Amino acid sequence: MRYGSGSRAERTCTLLVEAHQTLPLACGSCPEWVLGNAGGLGYYRVDYRGGLLAKLLGDGGAPLTLPERVAALDDAAALVETGELSLQDALALAAIHGHDADPHVVAATIEIAARPRDLLPESDRPRYARFVEAVYGERARALGVTSSVADDDAPELRDTLVAFVADSGNDPRLLADATTLAHRWLADRRSVRPGTAGLALRLAALHGDAALFERFRAAALATADRRERRDLLTAMGSFDDPRIVARAEALILAPDFDAREAVSAILGAHAVSTAVLEERYRFIKSNFEALAEKLPRDLPARFPSWVRGFCDEEHRADVEAFFKDKIARYSGGPRNLSQVLEQISLCTAFKRAQLPNAQAFLARY
Repeated sequence: MRYGSGSRAERTCTLLVEAHQTLPLACGSCPEWVLGNAGGLGYYRVDYRGGLLAKLLGDGGAPLTLPERVAALDDAAALVETGELSLQDALALAAIHGHDADPHVVAATIEIAARPRDLLPESDRPRYARFVEAVYGERARALGVTSSVADDDAPELRDTLVAFVADSGNDPRLLADATTLAHRWLADRRSVRPGTAGLALRLAALHGDAALFERFRAAALATADRRERRDLLTAMGSFDDPRIVARAEALILAPDFDAREAVSAILGAHAVSTAVLEERYRFIKSNFEALAEKLPRDLPARFPSWVRGFCDEEHRADVEAFFKDKIARYSGGPRNLSQVLEQISLCTAFKRAQLPNAQAFLARY
């Protein structure tokens, strides 16, 4: 561990701690901050209490090295999950460090900042979008959907940050740029850098209409490239209109596509709203046997995974009742169902404990 006063330029002390120990302060005075994982090298979590985390990170983490800042933010994300740290306090840290110049620090804050998204009722979504825009919008727009800056300086961050701001922040510029890029790619594949199209297609779908869906479908039918087809099928499962998503789901049972490709891409796409998740669950429940007949022997064992986004006890009970007997005949099915039910229960408990904290933080936006 390390501790000290002020920034790294001032005096700091390092101690080697084993198990449970009480050690004298080598510096001879009460420290302003304490870091439990010197160098960020330890394979453990630090439970900072009594305001220690705010003292450590609240001013931007000036006393810390880059690995130490990332490790401390990762600890904060873990403490939120266990309930040891209020989501309100964690989001305050994300608001500070989300502006950091280093992409690794920003990525660590997104893990915290994204946590309220699926907990919030519709009435809180505008405040959440304003928070995301305020902290991450400028950086995301600078990276852009197809910026050369992104390709050179932060390729790992670009997809995560741009998708987060476009979706959770409803950033109109990013969404418009993605739609423009998607149409350009549909007209001429060579006009878009390799690896960029998938992100653009998914973002264009977020608020796309039936006409865009038909363009995606026609392109998927026409291509012989498996990667292109996967990106297009995933995009067709990413619309925020449940009626359009239902049209994508129908393709899984149609003869036009390999059902193995279509089911993983369309049902595996991120459900952008509870309404889309409900539509996905309705489709699986209505077509369980038909899907099982078209797919490899044990693939239905994965079906519960595609509705793990539910976050209430009512849906948990329904998911268990529907899948329990059906999934038992597939290898790995009961284990997968058990894991999904646990995820739903954990999400429900997390929501009960942390939603008021998230709402209290977002009240300022």
